[in-house]
Amino acid sequence: EVASVAAPVKKSFPVWIIPVIAVVLIALGLTLWLLLRTRKVDVPNVVGKTVAEATSDLEANKLKANVAETKVTGTMGAGLVTSQTPEPGGDKVAEGSTVDLVVEGEPTPTPTPTPDASPTPTATPSVAPPAPFAGRWINVDPNTRSNTRIDILQKDTQLKVHAWGKCHPTDCDWGTVDGGVIGNDGIVAWDQGFVLRKMVIRLIGNDQIQVTTDSVYNDNRPRQQIQETFKRQSRLIDVRVTRATAAETMKIREALKAEDARKSTP
Repeated sequence: EVASVAAPVKKSFPVWIIPVIAVVLIALGLTLWLLLRTRKVDVPNVVGKTVAEATSDLEANKLKANVAETKVTGTMGAGLVTSQTPEPGGDKVAEGSTVDLVVEGEPTPTPTPTPDASPTPTATPSVAPPAPFAGRWINVDPNTRSNTRIDILQKDTQLKVHAWGKCHPTDCDWGTVDGGVIGNDGIVAWDQGFVLRKMVIRLIGNDQIQVTTDSVYNDNRPRQQIQETFKRQSRLIDVRVTRATAAETMKIREALKAEDARKSTP
C-alpha cells in the first residue's frame, strides 16, 4: 500500500507590509519636499543707505543687489539708495531673488555763461528795479520730482509765493501762501496736512535762486531735504503788492519788456 504525500502548504502574502511601505514612501516624499522647496525671506529696507551697505544687508537675507539705475532726484545725497524693487514690508520673496536699486547720482553743475567780448550797453531804468525775489522761476532740472515752478510777488520784506509740484499728467498746484524775507533769505511754509514743508529761497545771481525745501512728515517716513536751482523766466509786477505808482509801474514794465526781448535775441 502506497502512503499518500501531503500537499505543500501555500504561504499567504503578509498584508501588513502594504501600510508600512506606504508610510515609508510618504516620509521619503515629505523629506525630499522639505529639502528641495524654495525658502521665502523678508526684503529689508535699504533706502537711504550706500550701495555697499545695501548689498551687505541684502546678502545677509540671502538676496542679491542690482543697481538698476543711477539718476539725480534731489531726495538723497549722492551715492545713496533712493528706491528699491521689491519694496520692504510686502510679500516675502524666494531666497536668491534680486532686488533692483535706484541710486542718487551726482548733480550736473550749472555752467557759467561766457560773457560777450563786447557786450552792447543797455539803458538803465530811471526807477528802482522790482524786489529781487519777484518773478516766475522755473526749475533748471526738467526731470525734477519736486517743485517745477514758483511765482513770487514781493513788497518790502513781505512775500506771496505760489508753487507747483511735479505730478502726472499735470503739475499739482500747491496754492499761494504768505512769507517773509529774513536777512538774505525768503522764508515760506506749507502745511499740507500729512507733511509740513519749509522753503528757504536764496538769491545766487540776478536770475537764479537756490530753493531748499525741508519736509517733515506726520507718519513714519523720514525727514527729507531737497535743494534745487531755479532760473527766472520773467518778472512779476503786481501793483497790489508793490510800492510803485502807476507811472513808475509802466516804466518798469517797458524796461523789463526790453530786457526780456534782448535776452531772447540770439
